[in-house]
Amino acid sequence: MQKRMLRILVSVAALGILLLGSALYLHAGASSNTVKAQSLYSGLNKMQKRLLSGFASSELDPQTASPNVSSRPLNYFPSSLSGCSQNRGGNIKVNQNCLNVSDPTLQGRGQAQNETAIAQDPLHPNNIIATSNDYRRGDGNCYSEYSTDQGQHWTDSTIPMGFTNGANFGGVPRQYWQSGGDPSVAWDTKGNAYQSCQVFMRGPGITNNPDQSSAIYLFRSTANAGASWNFPARPAVEQFDNTGTILLDKPYMTVDNHVGSPFQDRIYDTYTLFAADGTAYIYEVYSNNYGESFSAPVLVSANSSLCTNTFGLPTPQGNCNSNQFSDPFTGSDGALYVTWANYNNSTSSAADNHNQMFIVKSTDGGATFSAPVLVGNFYDLPDCATYQGGQDAFRACVPEKGKNQESITQRSGEIA
Repeated sequence: MQKRMLRILVSVAALGILLLGSALYLHAGASSNTVKAQSLYSGLNKMQKRLLSGFASSELDPQTASPNVSSRPLNYFPSSLSGCSQNRGGNIKVNQNCLNVSDPTLQGRGQAQNETAIAQDPLHPNNIIATSNDYRRGDGNCYSEYSTDQGQHWTDSTIPMGFTNGANFGGVPRQYWQSGGDPSVAWDTKGNAYQSCQVFMRGPGITNNPDQSSAIYLFRSTANAGASWNFPARPAVEQFDNTGTILLDKPYMTVDNHVGSPFQDRIYDTYTLFAADGTAYIYEVYSNNYGESFSAPVLVSANSSLCTNTFGLPTPQGNCNSNQFSDPFTGSDGALYVTWANYNNSTSSAADNHNQMFIVKSTDGGATFSAPVLVGNFYDLPDCATYQGGQDAFRACVPEKGKNQESITQRSGEIA
């Protein structure tokens, strides 16, 4: 996502992974009738805005969703003989669509792809699927590309996410979604591919529709390596919301594709729940029937003595109430691991900008998790607003050379 906090990757050699800084379950007692309707972005507190994924932030923040003519890149014009370049030097171009040309007041719309993910069929390595946030229709959406020759050639594929079953959104036949993104992709051992996609409505201030619901859906591609996907999508988590106080964010999926695992082909999806009380906990859902249905949400970010700073927020699920960027993966023995970034650690001074990475383990297929274990620390850059003229508050970004302040405005413009 274009407005994501820049983070230092934490290398974990012992586990053989790179931890990346990677919903909703409405808690009992929360009522959508007790909170005054507001824009979804303005309903978040400072900490939630800091943790919000770049995709959701750039799509929901009125500052970046509004036209800004200044500091915009020039229109994109295809330059190759075929209309759009298919590769860059020795690098193969994955998305095969030509970029659309946007008006100056909407530069970037219809042009960008970002937040990429890729997965190879473990039993048929010729088959690869890539996913990204794609803006070819103007608003963000989950798109994918597939290759059947180990990535030498690619073909675009569109998941059918325009609408889903509306039974849990006021009892209507269809729920139409305005935006989608944060895709991830994985394979099982039967040749099925799965794509997870976050979707949401923008609400007042952006549209005249009061709906601010969000959800995470799973799409399955059966027997054709990602060329087509099932319709309608199956819900991993859904949340009907007209108040702008709850958001499902930053889902990430994995499949236990280890042959012989006791949980072989089980699908796991983890996500952050930005709740009305200002907290941000990590949850997980799982499916053991090829994505046709999912379990109830299970808390991942349990309490820890390392979470000493709660920012004055409630602690309904423990002191670790500010989390983001979950990343699940499985072992050959069926164990499920989830890593994520936590921000509740103590600091030595106002200049101390370190935070911590946690990991938990489940040995029962995602039904329960161990207590969080500290993997290591990472360090954020300073708040962008301190040297970008007040822009992009609560975000960390790389300062520019000299007096330039273009990185935020231009970057936002590319997807605003």
